[in-house]
Amino acid sequence: MMSKLNRYQQIIEHIFLANFVEGAREIEFEREDFVRAANELGVRLPKNLEPR
Repeated sequence: MMSKLNRYQQIIEHIFLANFVEGAREIEFEREDFVRAANELGVRLPKNLEPR
């Protein structure tokens, strides 16, 4: 049985899946993507990822 993803994992996975292109070696994202992903997922943004 797989454990539930914590909010960091949920946010990273969301950003990855939104930006993934097959064959890419890197995935570009910006700090604001963390805020957007948390809002879209309905999870609280971790303090160290809050907007500056």
